[in-house]
Amino acid sequence: MWNTLVSIRDTLVQLPDVKTCRIGIETGLSPDDYPIIRLLPSSLDPGAPWRSMNVLVYYGAPLAEADQGLEALYELWVAPVQRAGWRSLAA
Repeated sequence: MWNTLVSIRDTLVQLPDVKTCRIGIETGLSPDDYPIIRLLPSSLDPGAPWRSMNVLVYYGAPLAEADQGLEALYELWVAPVQRAGWRSLAA
């Protein structure tokens, strides 16, 4: 599961204008860190034969830069994740 999180992180960090993309949430963010993406595992199902994890995705950008609305900002990062084949984000 860790490898999947790393793969998602590595895909999302390539999006245009994303300055930081990390797993987990940290304190002490500065304006220079934005726009940010944070991946936060929220629950884990270790059942066999399949294991699954729910992950919250935090996306933050200065609202002053959202002149086309937040939907346009989200569209920038959802499409590459869908192309990568992660079903849970494609639904």
